[in-house]
Amino acid sequence: MKKELPNHQPIIYYDGECALCSFFVDFTYRLDDEKKFLFAPLQGDTAAHHIPKLVNKREGFTTVYLFNDSKLYKKSDAALLILSLLPKKRLKFLAYCISLIPKGLRDSLYMFISRNRRLLFPKPKKECPIPSPEFRARLLT
Repeated sequence: MKKELPNHQPIIYYDGECALCSFFVDFTYRLDDEKKFLFAPLQGDTAAHHIPKLVNKREGFTTVYLFNDSKLYKKSDAALLILSLLPKKRLKFLAYCISLIPKGLRDSLYMFISRNRRLLFPKPKKECPIPSPEFRARLLT
């Protein structure tokens, strides 16, 4: 049985073991003044309950997903929608400009970066910092 999602807020599902994904989540969290987004690692229970077909496949960890308005977005569509939902006008404009690129080309570039993200953005050697209580309140496990 699926657990109910809290507050009908957009949920960003991300690879919790990826430095690039963690950077994107941190970036989004810091700019999300309205506290719109919740965050859930793909390795967690929330993802396993709500998007199990993706989590059960290894390729499911190669992209960011956004659950918003009862719809699941992935790859460049998810990233662009996340940027457009942030309050910064420059990010909305950037998302709009990138959205003019044909989806197939956008997703090909997205997947190239995704497949090579561990090489391009290696995990730092030091331990991960302990998340703040404010971030933990928006983190679904």
